[in-house]
Amino acid sequence: MKNTLLLLTTLLFSLPSFSQDCNIGNEDSTNFKGTGGNFSPDFLLGVGFTLAKKGVLKSINLLGKSPVGKGLLAVYKDSSGKPSSLVAAGTAKTMTKGINSWAVTPTELEAGKYWIMSNYEKAGAHTFLNTSSTTLTYYGNLTFGTAVPQNISSYASYNSTDFTYYMEISCGGLSTLEASATELNVYPNPVQNVVHISGIKNNTAFQILDLTGRTVKSVNARTPQTEIDLSDVSSGNYVLMSDGEFVEKLIVE
Repeated sequence: MKNTLLLLTTLLFSLPSFSQDCNIGNEDSTNFKGTGGNFSPDFLLGVGFTLAKKGVLKSINLLGKSPVGKGLLAVYKDSSGKPSSLVAAGTAKTMTKGINSWAVTPTELEAGKYWIMSNYEKAGAHTFLNTSSTTLTYYGNLTFGTAVPQNISSYASYNSTDFTYYMEISCGGLSTLEASATELNVYPNPVQNVVHISGIKNNTAFQILDLTGRTVKSVNARTPQTEIDLSDVSSGNYVLMSDGEFVEKLIVE
């Protein structure tokens, strides 16, 4: 058991994830001191971020401050400095304080600017604000529960507000992931409730181990995609294994 613990600890802290992180956006609230943040319902509203090189979008995320009710996030391409066509959207879900993650079908993004837009069911301080930012914010009316529009190039804008929204992105394209040694795509990470695994070619057994070497979850995947429910697992660091081989270190929120 001592040797197993040493091996798992070494894997967790010395091995990188199989895909390099190219996340964009605001992943912490350090510079977000705005005291406001009472978002109105029934608007689609958001800000833009620039992706320096090609990547694969895996999830859209926000840091919840004091959220109320349900919400969702969507990503749009940029055209002439404003959001235009839809790239991906999450489905409505009840939000909580901390990381809220909307997993999406892995989608290849070229380098460039993208917009993360939010839609809320009820008024509330859903996320953190930086009201001293020079960030341009775009917005438009959208009744919550209505499908997000395919194009929002007609939306209006205002200056000086930024939000703690971010995209989880793996560097490289889908072909890079498919040609990689693992060929697996694991998202989101950190995990809040459910971890998704795609790119499975054969029947594969997955195990999630804690740092004592104890298996806390396992699943036998017989399809190209599977998911593991971690909602009842304590927050902390874990290791995802595939038929006894290391796949990725996981952080459960």
